[in-house]
Amino acid sequence: MSTYFDSKTSTKTSTDGDFEIGQEPIPEVTRLLAYIESAKHVFRPEWDEDDYINLMWRVHAPDEFKKRVVFQKLRINDPKKKDRAWQMLAAIDHNCGGEIAKLPADTELNDATLQAALISKPMMIEVSVWEINDRKGNWVRAVSNRGSYEGEQPKSEPPKVESFEDDEIPF
Repeated sequence: MSTYFDSKTSTKTSTDGDFEIGQEPIPEVTRLLAYIESAKHVFRPEWDEDDYINLMWRVHAPDEFKKRVVFQKLRINDPKKKDRAWQMLAAIDHNCGGEIAKLPADTELNDATLQAALISKPMMIEVSVWEINDRKGNWVRAVSNRGSYEGEQPKSEPPKVESFEDDEIPF
């Protein structure tokens, strides 16, 4: 019997509940040309007042990692991590044109503010590998508006991401 999921894919869809993409993390200390595709301020009071800025980086070059995604959490209110998180955000903002730095000090960093300042602006990132409980992934250890990957200067621009206000959605 065919399922709803089978109608959406070209092969029979497994229903045992397990799925794995199978991609290994990008190797340790790899430099990439990337841009922020999504920026959100996340506050979860149910999780011990967890408060962070979540960035989704899209890799643009080199080709072997093109279109891969690296997530970054900047824990801006964690007493042990906030100084480094704010320094990282300031460096990212500087590389994106410094729009956040121009805001008044009492401005709240909401999703709209973050996205207007950070989305679709290319920069070099350096990633490392994390491993927890037999799971692996990448984290962003450094950002820069200078440099290259594997000796080549990046030549291409990332695709432009359109943003719309609620009343401007084109459908």
